[in-house]
Amino acid sequence: NENYLDGERENVRSGETNLGNLITDAMLETSGADVALTNGGGIRESIQEGDITVGDVAAVLPFGNILATVEVSGQTLMEALEHGTSDYPEEKGAFPHVAGMSYMIDPDGAEGARVHTVMINDEPIDLQMNYIVATNDFVAAGGDDYDMFGNVPIHEEFNDLAEILVEFIEEMEVVNYEVEGRIQVGAYEEPIDDDNGDDEDDTDDEDDVDDEDGAVDEDDPADDDEKEPIPKTGDQNYYLYLFVVSSLMALGAVKIKKSEA
Repeated sequence: NENYLDGERENVRSGETNLGNLITDAMLETSGADVALTNGGGIRESIQEGDITVGDVAAVLPFGNILATVEVSGQTLMEALEHGTSDYPEEKGAFPHVAGMSYMIDPDGAEGARVHTVMINDEPIDLQMNYIVATNDFVAAGGDDYDMFGNVPIHEEFNDLAEILVEFIEEMEVVNYEVEGRIQVGAYEEPIDDDNGDDEDDTDDEDDVDDEDGAVDEDDPADDDEKEPIPKTGDQNYYLYLFVVSSLMALGAVKIKKSEA
């Protein structure tokens, strides 16, 4: 173990810690669930730098809980996160450490609406979709007032959680865990819409420039019209007038000759 794994009571009950990340990652990998969630109150000790022993892990997870999964909707999962963070920034045993997901807490948000920006596998949570949640059997049965989990049947059960963590650590050459930002604090911000119609405005501007410069766009039908000669109605009337006058004069000349005769 290259760094200190934080299991201090005041930290695991009020925010993300690297030890919470390690435990939930082990739960997620073993179960194959969509997400993992465990209560901070179930994490009892820190692990110092250096070699990690079975005794160290047993001190961290001393209750003999097993890993279990439940299938719940995105809405129910949101309710679980709201419940676990309801006392933030005060300590709470139900505080949810997670893997396979991330979320934000707005301390100034309305009760029951403080959790936001919940992402599962880099996608926004779908409140209508069902997810497989890995947790410990205490939480799955409604412990720490997670009643929303206690109301659904257990989906699958696995080995002792401490044994699962030991196996997970043994598979790693080096344990080097950090706080990753799975749990963040801040107010909700509306996403910025980059598609604001700038392209259309740019096109209009280009057309305006062409008009101002007097450039001719070969593809513009209006420009084609300008190239075609415009019929001159006045010229046609003039030639018709000359034709009529000439005809009358010729007719008059014929009559004059006849009279002379």
